[in-house]
Amino acid sequence: MKIQIFLLLFFLSFFLCSTYGRIIKGRVISESGLTIENANIMIEDSLTKVIAKGTSDKKGIFYFENLSEEKIILRISIVGYKPLNLTINQSYGNIELDDQIMIESPVKLNEVIVESKTVIQKPECELYFPTTLQRKTAQNGLELLRSIAVRGIFVNPIDLSVKKASSSGAVQLRINNIRVSAQQVMSLRPEKIIRIEYNDNLTGKNYEEGVDAIINYITKKIESGGTIYADLSSAITTGFSNDNVSLSFNTKSSEININYFLGIRKYSNCKQDGEDIFNFPNETPITRTIEGIYQPYQYFQHIISGSYQLQKPDNYMLNIQFSTEIVHNHADNRLWMEHISNNNSNYKTYTQTSNPYNKPILDIYFEKKITKNQKIIFDVLGTLWNEDYLYKYQQTDNEVNILNFQTNIEGKKKSIIADASYLNNM
Repeated sequence: MKIQIFLLLFFLSFFLCSTYGRIIKGRVISESGLTIENANIMIEDSLTKVIAKGTSDKKGIFYFENLSEEKIILRISIVGYKPLNLTINQSYGNIELDDQIMIESPVKLNEVIVESKTVIQKPECELYFPTTLQRKTAQNGLELLRSIAVRGIFVNPIDLSVKKASSSGAVQLRINNIRVSAQQVMSLRPEKIIRIEYNDNLTGKNYEEGVDAIINYITKKIESGGTIYADLSSAITTGFSNDNVSLSFNTKSSEININYFLGIRKYSNCKQDGEDIFNFPNETPITRTIEGIYQPYQYFQHIISGSYQLQKPDNYMLNIQFSTEIVHNHADNRLWMEHISNNNSNYKTYTQTSNPYNKPILDIYFEKKITKNQKIIFDVLGTLWNEDYLYKYQQTDNEVNILNFQTNIEGKKKSIIADASYLNNM
């Protein structure tokens, strides 16, 4: 019995990891084996609707996640090579593709149009300049980042995440060198953005543990006036909502911003089905069938932020920013029946997870230029963290309880981090 329980827990962990948000990963290379950078990657569903897009990074690697479609079409293209199309049918589990080999194809141009560069490579970072069309078609700063297709960066408009394709580290977002959230970037108007700086070679002042890249929005300075912006995205037939409202006001050297984001996931009936086949050398394969049972799911996220900025170009900048994130995920209940082909057991498994938390942050940043190449920076970051975590697990075999445990954790944390630095650009 102990061996069966151990195998069952192993299979359960494998199943949960492989069915909750599928991942597809691969690499693009030439016929000679060289990696191809900035290849355009597009993923379509069975109806040829685009569900994800991006580009390969320096190592030719592309990476997409949160894919739920069983059948997808992968399209890879870049100037100088023949387009590559691949149809993938796989109902569960992550997908790690073999190297995708591109065949060279000479391109004959009938007309040459000279335009200003939209991407400039510099030793410390890459500069992306949005075109007029990109600014007009994008609704906010996050959509503009997605349309520009920064090298190796994947933007998920559903969960508002920005990730680097070839690594699991975080991508830090900034506006004029000030750290911000994805929700604050959503309130950024595209016409206000001058350029986007991308740095994935973090050293010195920019290095931070767990951060693999920095995306910095450089914006225009507005002397006076104000804007009210709303981006509302809600589903009619199901409990889904990503709503963002922001207010900004400028007067001379000062700017005030207030932003509110509401994220809702509320489903009255939610379940998961699946089938796992385990193959063993010289033995009969074991099939594990999962039959999901409908359960409710609720998730509410509130993010409130406000900032005040006082700036005099070529002199100093003071930025005071307050934000708080409040999350209520009342119950993530999962209930399913398990049938394993090599025994007569009839397992029923139930899990419940609840993880509400509140995280207020206060950040005070001051930058003073001493000379053209010298400046000093002071930054103080204060954080409070209040979190409750509840996890219940119950398993029965033919209605007999064989495993039952519960974890309940209450956490509180306070931190103050101060940083002072002197920069001299030789």
